[in-house]
Amino acid sequence: MENKIENISLPLKGEHLIMALKVADDLEDTERIKSLILEAIRLSEATILNYCEHKFEPQGYSIVVLIGESHASIHTYPEDKGVFIDYFTCGKIKTNIFKEYILKNLNVTQVIELATIQRGETND
Repeated sequence: MENKIENISLPLKGEHLIMALKVADDLEDTERIKSLILEAIRLSEATILNYCEHKFEPQGYSIVVLIGESHASIHTYPEDKGVFIDYFTCGKIKTNIFKEYILKNLNVTQVIELATIQRGETND
């Protein structure tokens, strides 16, 4: 994956989306989970630079995606039918589109935590 990022100066602020969900999906389907997060990032108009993933034994999967605007991650807990998702961005990334895509494409049975935190400098 080769992407070029324009060197621009941004204020020290960002948006941090955190999610903890219970789902009815097969959380051992790592290709589907990887495709889900990568497509959500693309739709939010962030720049994917690279990713690192790991399949745990006997179960569980984590993927961390480095984006030009910061990072995203998913950690699955199949034994609890749980998933943690983290998406931190700076710039003009559409985190709401990321969130809606994830919620639409996972079979969510319970939202345990869903928050968007504005971090860094504010215009107040």
